[in-house]
Amino acid sequence: MLADHVDVVIGCDTHLDTHAVAVVLAATGKVDGQFEIPTTSDGYQSALARARGEFPGARAWAIEGTGSYGKGFCR
Repeated sequence: MLADHVDVVIGCDTHLDTHAVAVVLAATGKVDGQFEIPTTSDGYQSALARARGEFPGARAWAIEGTGSYGKGFCR
């Protein structure tokens, strides 16, 4: 079970100009945070910094569209 390995799953719904990000507690499935970022290098860095600062511990990322709109975030 994923909850045995990570504390949160961070899901990213990708779009052309912005990405919607949701943080889910792995043990309960409860959404613990949501935010939106621009699809820029600064936006990606802010998402990573926020994840590190607000959601410490083991994280798994689920990013939609890694071959298209999500490609920049994966880099």
